[in-house]
Amino acid sequence: MNHKRRCIFGMRYLKNSDFIVRARLIQTKLSEPLFSSVVPSPAAVMPMLNQLDIWLSESMMKDYRNVSARNALRAKLNDMVSAQCTSVNAIAQNDVNVMIKSGFDLMRMPVTASLPEPTSIKWIKSLDEGTIKIRLKRVPDYRFYEIEINGAEGFVRHEASTVSTAEIPNLPTGVRLFIVARAVNSKGRGPWSAPRAFVVNIRP
Repeated sequence: MNHKRRCIFGMRYLKNSDFIVRARLIQTKLSEPLFSSVVPSPAAVMPMLNQLDIWLSESMMKDYRNVSARNALRAKLNDMVSAQCTSVNAIAQNDVNVMIKSGFDLMRMPVTASLPEPTSIKWIKSLDEGTIKIRLKRVPDYRFYEIEINGAEGFVRHEASTVSTAEIPNLPTGVRLFIVARAVNSKGRGPWSAPRAFVVNIRP
C-alpha cells in the first residue's frame, strides 16, 4: 500500500468539475443503509456540492465574484469527504468487503501524515558579494524548507524557501559560516540537515 498522504481518490488535486462528479458518486454509495452512521452524512455534503456547482457555472460565465468563497467551500468539502472516508474505515473495522462496496479505493485511503524526511545541502555557490546560491536535496511531501545560517559573534540568519534551490543575500563575506536546512509540512518540521561550512567570496 502506498503510505504517502493522499486524499480519498486523490480528490484534493482534481479540478472542481471532476471533483463534484466524483464526490456525488461517493455520496450516492454512502446513502446505502450499510453506511447510515457515516459522519458527516451525505445529506450534509450534497447541498454544499450543489452550491459549488452553481458557483462553478458562474465562473464559466466569467463571473469571478465568488472565487474566494468557492475555494473555501471546496476546501471544506475536501475535509468532509476525507472525514467520511475515516468514518467508513471505522464502520468496516478492517472488513475489506465493506470498504470495496462503498467504492473507496483502498490504495488511496488517507493515512496520517508523517514528518518530512531529512534533507541535505547538495552544494553552495558564492555569487555577487554577500550572496550565495544553495541547492537542497528534494524530499517528498514538504511545504517549504527552513534554512539557518550561523557565524561568529552570534550571527544568525533565518530563511525559508518553497523550492529546493534558493539565493540568500546580505551575508558577511570572508568569514566562516555554517548552514543547515530542514523540510516542513502539515505534520511538523523534519530533522536539521548536517551542517555545511562555507565562506562567501569577497569580490574585487
